[in-house]
Amino acid sequence: MRRIIILMWFLVILFVTFIFHPYSWCAEDPLRYPSKPITHIVPTPPGGGADLITRMVIELTARILNNPIIAENKGGGDGLIAMNALARSSPDGYTIGTGFPSPFVFLPQLREVPFKPKEDFDFIIQIAEYQHAFVVHRDAPWKSWKDFVEDARKRPGEIKVAAVGVGERIFMRRIADQEKIKYIIVPYRSNAEQLNVVLGRHVDGGIIASIAPHILAGSVRALAVDIKRWEIIPDVPSFQELGFKFDRPRWLGVVAPKGVPENILKKLENAFMQACNDPAYQEHVKRLYMRPVFLSGTDLRRRIFEEIEEQGKMLKTLDLGLEKK
Repeated sequence: MRRIIILMWFLVILFVTFIFHPYSWCAEDPLRYPSKPITHIVPTPPGGGADLITRMVIELTARILNNPIIAENKGGGDGLIAMNALARSSPDGYTIGTGFPSPFVFLPQLREVPFKPKEDFDFIIQIAEYQHAFVVHRDAPWKSWKDFVEDARKRPGEIKVAAVGVGERIFMRRIADQEKIKYIIVPYRSNAEQLNVVLGRHVDGGIIASIAPHILAGSVRALAVDIKRWEIIPDVPSFQELGFKFDRPRWLGVVAPKGVPENILKKLENAFMQACNDPAYQEHVKRLYMRPVFLSGTDLRRRIFEEIEEQGKMLKTLDLGLEKK
């Protein structure tokens, strides 16, 4: 009888421990982590800027951790497919991913999504910032932003511009509102698609990331760049110089499902930060014409939460036809 009572108490203790500390059974020993390959979900198809940045930083981080990190591309849905998969993953440090603004800052405020950006993720590090330029075909009639705007005013609703992601579409919509012009914003899934339709003159222009090599090659002409002038095209004004006092979120960061043990998060953050401080990585970022701007997990979390609030207030002022149902 005494043995039965002891066994029952032991089972009760096990049950209570499991209920209140569900991850204690599978939590990784920080001294052993990582002890198997880590999967890193990439929210875009192979070959784009986010994919190339991710593959470089995880290669360096894998060396630092002395452990494989395997990239797994899950493009589609403007990042929703990848982030939903990540949010549903086990919070053990073995599934992480690259995040960007659309699925965190914009889409959850415009439609129902299967996760909660503020509640379902932990944030590890910011690894870069995008740079964008508004470009047109090299043979387009516009030599400046002023030329483009004046023509758009003469032909309301006739000019087509390409944009990837809801953030870029909203940015171009705000520009149109301020300039009091109307153009058609055509959504595309990748920068490569945007470039192809601009080069093929299927659209009249587009706001595109990682476009600098094509500007230098002379296949497209830049009429405006993002927050400050680029050294490679110093005569092209920034949108802020043109009078637009707003910007769009532009971060790329490493995120994880909510609940990863703090010591594992810190180990990942330290390893990724070492990788980001590697001169080879910073040169890689610059070659892709992105900015090597890094933030800790805490600072990235703060930045995203602030952007959610700021962009949410702005979205209420726009009639986008995308109201949450």
